[in-house]
Amino acid sequence: YFLNIDIGKFFYFEHAPSILKIDYLILAIFAGMLFNLSFYFYFKALFHHNDVALLQIFWGLTIILVPLMSLIFFRESLSFMSYLGMGIVLVGTIILSLNKNKSLKFFTRYFWIMFGAVLFLSLSMVFIDRVYEYMAKNNFGDQGFLVVFVCYTLGAFLSGLSMAMFKKRNPWNYIKKYWKVFLFLEG
Repeated sequence: YFLNIDIGKFFYFEHAPSILKIDYLILAIFAGMLFNLSFYFYFKALFHHNDVALLQIFWGLTIILVPLMSLIFFRESLSFMSYLGMGIVLVGTIILSLNKNKSLKFFTRYFWIMFGAVLFLSLSMVFIDRVYEYMAKNNFGDQGFLVVFVCYTLGAFLSGLSMAMFKKRNPWNYIKKYWKVFLFLEG
């Protein structure tokens, strides 16, 4: 159990065991990275194709992928009615996304970009749900939520920072130029 470390004293959990598995915290950081990566693909699709209606239709596929990812990774199962509902959502997505004005090449490229966004968002949701279940099962309470939230946010921050540092277009010039606008709008 080398991944079990005694960081409970660091976070001072009142009503929980002092052993907190670090692999769940790493999973929370990874979930934050996946969440941020999903929005990278989301905005890539939005800026390249500028079709918000189709984008939202594909974004709705998370309703289908989250239970499937839970089934694949954690062997969670749903009722027949849940799977039937997922099938109805899938059929609705296919029907709504069919547009005679769009070529098959456009649709295929757009679909794969949005599939990346939906896949990463679904994985993020499944992993963070598993971490919160662990915290609830082991009675970590509100402090457990806070620790997971900080790790999740740290993962999102680190992935955003790495995307900013390694992109072809350097965002630092824009950050230096518009930092006051950013601070005003975000603050």
